[in-house]
Amino acid sequence: NNNLFNQTQSVWNKNQYQTQTPSRYNLKDLTDRLQQYQNNALENSNSSLNSGLNNSSIFSPNNMQSLNLNASSALYPQQNSFNSYSQPYQLAQNSLPNSGSDVGDLVKANITFNDVYWGDGGRKNTHQIEGGYNNNRPNDRGGPTNFAVTQDTLDEYNNWNSYLRTGFNFPKDVKDLTHDQAKQILDERFYQAYNIKDIQNLIIARNVFDAEINQGPRAGMWLAESINNYLGTNYPRNKVISPALANKINSLSGEEAIKINDAYTQKRMKEYLNLVNRDHSQINNLKSWYGRARNHYSNQDEFDKLYKSTLDEYLNQKYPQYYNGK
Repeated sequence: NNNLFNQTQSVWNKNQYQTQTPSRYNLKDLTDRLQQYQNNALENSNSSLNSGLNNSSIFSPNNMQSLNLNASSALYPQQNSFNSYSQPYQLAQNSLPNSGSDVGDLVKANITFNDVYWGDGGRKNTHQIEGGYNNNRPNDRGGPTNFAVTQDTLDEYNNWNSYLRTGFNFPKDVKDLTHDQAKQILDERFYQAYNIKDIQNLIIARNVFDAEINQGPRAGMWLAESINNYLGTNYPRNKVISPALANKINSLSGEEAIKINDAYTQKRMKEYLNLVNRDHSQINNLKSWYGRARNHYSNQDEFDKLYKSTLDEYLNQKYPQYYNGK
């Protein structure tokens, strides 16, 4: 596979590809050759497995890792080099244990933008929370918004000089933005640009993406802080998620992922409260922000125990004169 891609000098990822140098093969030839590489890899993997069924040592960790790598190489040939990771993707790395958490199993081999953008299992996510066009939100400092894209974000995207940008001739007014165009902006300008795409842990990827959209380009910094505080590491607090940080997230056990996710969600909630302390008019957004953070916490009853009394205090005691009751 590597030889084939070296010959074509192509750049390929799961969202888009572009050919930098004309290939000497036509499309059918490339497709046939790629299929042959995949078939060979699958045959080699199956052969190794069948030959060792009567040998219990085949199920040792080293052998199983080798078999998984062969299988993933065949299914996802563009990931063979694992450029961003020191170890191959693990199919179960997004599963969550059956603990006190009410989050369902989120097992997926290869997370995409759509997985992160949409919610499931009864949980709302960025799309369901944001909705369509709205230009009448009291105290909303983002201004006119359509499917989570603000007017400022649309203006920035239309003038964005980046290889990630593939959308052109988009409308100038955010109210005219289609849902597909809005998704494309969110995908390229946030999910890809801040390397959230490198996170192959669904519960954390959804949380970080939602924070990036709702709370600004500090989500990667908060993620590094959450990892460092929990594991005692020293990952840099960068806005763009580094390959090393993504690799660490992808190697977390299910239980570790829940703890990191919940620590991250608590950081989000504290930032909401700090914002209200700085700008008292934002008290009118606090209930919706509370629900947004609660939605990403693994155990929502536990989240209520942590923050419900604080929410009531802010609404009824600290800043009632600024609260419009909605």
